[in-house]
Amino acid sequence: MTTTRALFSLFLCLVLLGGAPAWAKLDKKEFGKLKKQLKFAQAKGDTALLVEALEGLAKDDSDRAVGLVLKVAAVTKVDKAKVYAAAESALSEMGSAEATAELIKFASKRGPSLINILAINAMAQREDGATAKALGEALSDKRPEVLRAALRAIRLRKAGECVPGMIDLLEKMEKHPDALILGDLRRALIETTGKWFDVIEDWRKYWKHESHEGKRVMTGSAKELLKTAERGKKPPKFFGTEIRSERIVFVIDVSGSMEGDRLKKSKEQLTKCINGLDARSSFTVMCYSSQIRPWNSKLQPANPKNKAKAISFVETLQANGNTRTRGALVQAFETLGADTIVLLSDGMPTGTKPNGKDVYSEDEILGEVAGINKTKQWEIHTFGFGQKGGTLADFMEALAKQNHGKFTRIE
Repeated sequence: MTTTRALFSLFLCLVLLGGAPAWAKLDKKEFGKLKKQLKFAQAKGDTALLVEALEGLAKDDSDRAVGLVLKVAAVTKVDKAKVYAAAESALSEMGSAEATAELIKFASKRGPSLINILAINAMAQREDGATAKALGEALSDKRPEVLRAALRAIRLRKAGECVPGMIDLLEKMEKHPDALILGDLRRALIETTGKWFDVIEDWRKYWKHESHEGKRVMTGSAKELLKTAERGKKPPKFFGTEIRSERIVFVIDVSGSMEGDRLKKSKEQLTKCINGLDARSSFTVMCYSSQIRPWNSKLQPANPKNKAKAISFVETLQANGNTRTRGALVQAFETLGADTIVLLSDGMPTGTKPNGKDVYSEDEILGEVAGINKTKQWEIHTFGFGQKGGTLADFMEALAKQNHGKFTRIE
């Protein structure tokens, strides 16, 4: 038997016997203890203990640790937002060649999109060339939520290794455009290269030259270049904020406090925004107070007939009841094919838990929404009536910020 074969056989035996790979930093006992802690924390619903164990796994810095972190995060039943954040942090800290290779494998592996997104978000926090290249390759995925996650990661990294993948995706978008993805793609290309070209072939010629030159030079500000890239495009506005998406769920608070001028303004702005939707867009409207009432449970094409129907629905809205924002958001996420929620409200969320007594806190709502949206990667834009710096403004701003959106305060 050759030395190579002997070493491979020894490695295989260690794996089959549950031994630690040579590059793992935790011994069998330490690793086993963390696995037990993870199992116990899941069973008891102890988020803090689970997060602690995930942090401990980062010290193993191995392919087995990468796989276990992703497995645990994918099936967690506790505070998903905190567990996902801990998993991404742990994955980002594992820099060994073996751990990096495993992370890259999971970023592109076909299966539940949550796994891909967690791996991609972890790579967003890295600085090495291997994961930068992998982010560019992730743009070959066909799932919109994975593409959105990858583009957001690329915008953080601004790595040249991602440019070929972005150019390929831009070419695909010419045939099958997606407004939200295109917007992020244009921004990512401009922020990474400092350039904008309208023609794909010009992009390829430029990058071939840049690859040889090994440098990139800004020809203008990112803001001005983006204006050039998006000239001629006029997305609809809601209370002055552009809505880039073409797959929108409008979620409108019609609780008692919205009575009068607030509801009147909301109806006017929503009607204007609906009328401004591009013919390629699809949308629906959902109003909520103590109850949730959708105009349509499915996205509808933004043709003149559907716009008129939706506007008629908007005109019938009356203010009464409580502010069950959480329930409205959860139901909005059930709208197939959407990628953006436009939420308007004038009051803090109300609504009790299933026990009929306890009220959902703002942090609980933020955590639940973050958990749901991890697999969807939607944008949530929030619009709030009220005083600057108030409790509602803080909640609505946090909701928008953690969900890739923008908060607009309404006087």
